[in-house]
Amino acid sequence: MKSGWIFRLALILGLLLAACAEAAPTPRPTVIVPTLAPAPTRNPAGDAANGQRLFVSWRCADCHGALAGGRIGPALAGRKLAFAAFETAIRQTRPPKPAFSEAELSAADVQDLYVWLTNLEPAAAAGAPELPAGQILGMKLYTESGCDACHGAFAQGSADAPMLANYPRAVEDFLLAMSSTTADVPEHDLEMLDVTLMRRLYRWLREGANPDSGC
Repeated sequence: MKSGWIFRLALILGLLLAACAEAAPTPRPTVIVPTLAPAPTRNPAGDAANGQRLFVSWRCADCHGALAGGRIGPALAGRKLAFAAFETAIRQTRPPKPAFSEAELSAADVQDLYVWLTNLEPAAAAGAPELPAGQILGMKLYTESGCDACHGAFAQGSADAPMLANYPRAVEDFLLAMSSTTADVPEHDLEMLDVTLMRRLYRWLREGANPDSGC
């Protein structure tokens, strides 16, 4: 009798333990989530230091001066030009200044250049070297007369016309070469051109035109 009671009690305890084991939730493995460093933020107003680096690396200083105070090209320091007009001048311009695509200068790069230039003091132009008027006028003559159509934007030459940059011969030879080609190139006719201006063009070609720097 007693052994039967003990058996029933053991059976009940076994059933209770089995029920508790089934009811207990199975613990899930702990998932470790790595902590990521926050992405670096960019100043939305522009990075002036990067703008200065771009100005140097793209050799803008060759034409506009080391501190954008002007040289062959105009002064850019401290000019209060609207950003839209500045970006247009970067993207769409005529030779001899090169135009820069977004592949070369991103929108952020243009913003950085703009910030650096507009925050420069205009007084930076005081230290810029002064070039003879003949060189500046010579470059204007070259582009406005359409010389670049045959001889290249920077007088570097093409398949159809010789290189004129760093012209090695005397001015008389230059003028003679022009007059001797009027049959094929009527624009070279010195009777239609001011010889004094052609001498200035010659001076720019000899001393100012530089295909390596883009001026």
